[in-house]
Amino acid sequence: MADTIPRTMSAATMSKWYLLAEERSRHFDELHRTGRWRRYYTQEQFAAHIDEAAKTVRMWQQMMEFARAVAAPGAPEVADAADRPPTANLN
Repeated sequence: MADTIPRTMSAATMSKWYLLAEERSRHFDELHRTGRWRRYYTQEQFAAHIDEAAKTVRMWQQMMEFARAVAAPGAPEVADAADRPPTANLN
């Protein structure tokens, strides 16, 4: 598996993954708010999915913060994905 993880990632790619993680988290929030989660998951399964989605968002936030901190002077900055619209094109 380590062979498939790139050593570097562009700021644009990192922002797209962060946006995707946020979108997934919002999806689970909507399922919770509407009660539709009961159609698809047990309570334990749903709780695990929500926890995993939140951890993924935090992981991408930390990676973006780290990338900003170690970026070489003059290098393109890691875009702040939180400032982008939530329906950004992920292609």
